[in-house]
Amino acid sequence: MSDPLHIQLIQKRLVRIGAIPKPKTIPIQLSSYQRYQTLALYRSMLKETRKIKYDRHLHEWFSNWIRSSFKKNRVVTSEDSLQTKLRRANRELRCLRSLNEGSASDLHRALRYAYGRVGPLRHEILQHIMAQPSPPTPPLIKGNPRSAPPRYPPILAHLLTNHHHTTDQPVRPKRLESPPSLSPRADPTSEDAHLYGPLSKRRENNIRWRYYGELVNQVHVPLGSIGGPYQVVGIAPDAIERLERLAMGTGDDGSKLGRSVRRAYSRILGATPITRYHHGATDTDGHDAGVLSTEKENASNDENKTQVGRRDYASRLSPLAVQPNTRGGLVRSSHSLPSWAERWLQKASVMETKETRRTAEVEPLRKLRRKMLIAMWAALSECRALDDCIVGL
Repeated sequence: MSDPLHIQLIQKRLVRIGAIPKPKTIPIQLSSYQRYQTLALYRSMLKETRKIKYDRHLHEWFSNWIRSSFKKNRVVTSEDSLQTKLRRANRELRCLRSLNEGSASDLHRALRYAYGRVGPLRHEILQHIMAQPSPPTPPLIKGNPRSAPPRYPPILAHLLTNHHHTTDQPVRPKRLESPPSLSPRADPTSEDAHLYGPLSKRRENNIRWRYYGELVNQVHVPLGSIGGPYQVVGIAPDAIERLERLAMGTGDDGSKLGRSVRRAYSRILGATPITRYHHGATDTDGHDAGVLSTEKENASNDENKTQVGRRDYASRLSPLAVQPNTRGGLVRSSHSLPSWAERWLQKASVMETKETRRTAEVEPLRKLRRKMLIAMWAALSECRALDDCIVGL
């Protein structure tokens, strides 16, 4: 029989701080019936995933998740943990069956995990965003590098300060430097600091990091490639196009999807910002100049990497996106152009910019030619008048 819960928590705490050695786990031997029960549950879950044919990505995510979960929990140390894991697997099997039977809530929950709105995949995309270089923050306490406040990379700062890209209201840029929960005593020149004394640097650092964690938990991470000097790669480059196609009712196998399934994909689009890098010029194919592969442009990108800011990124929502409103219902996004139409407009704007530049270069030449023609016409008129005078004499 296992120890009580409070004893287990105390032992884990002592192991974490190094007071006692980590106990060796002794796996138990499963009986033939328990092994048969586990294998039958594993095969039933894989059989249910094969019924998901309209979304290839969701089917692959479920298959990989089931295999990795059973492989990770292959070693069991007690009968209680075995029964707990079997109950959890049976609960997931019931959710899979209800998803295939048309449950909208279970489908939305599975899509949130599969498309990185929650769970390990979201954490992986966040790690790519956090790895973007940004100016280091000096530590609040000298000689203690752990007292450095959190830094906000340009992509993260853009997502936090942009509308509809967080679960809460967008954050004001000033809040990133001074959290709302930070006391005025943090400023040594403030009146509160003179009356009550300055705020502890350690407490100030804790307040900043706590606010940073709350913001990171609220932000909606983008999918696909963002572009720019620092690439942030999500699930796949065509993730948004796939979600839009499924939200319109066409599955990967060509089947027509029902209204509840389309609405579930629209809700995922409502929590998925489409972020692009828009600093500098673009080429005729619609690619960003910051991601071209020539040596000269790569060298210029290396020089301008430190100048990338949150204003160098632009985000929007898909026209098929659906978001929850304040009353608990769902509302459509205010955008009206799909991705292919936006790419076409981007190419048209590039061509219009080139035409404007060409016109600006030709216009001074036209004015000079007009002046020369006017001067020549004036000289010709004077010559004719002089000829008339000579003839009159």
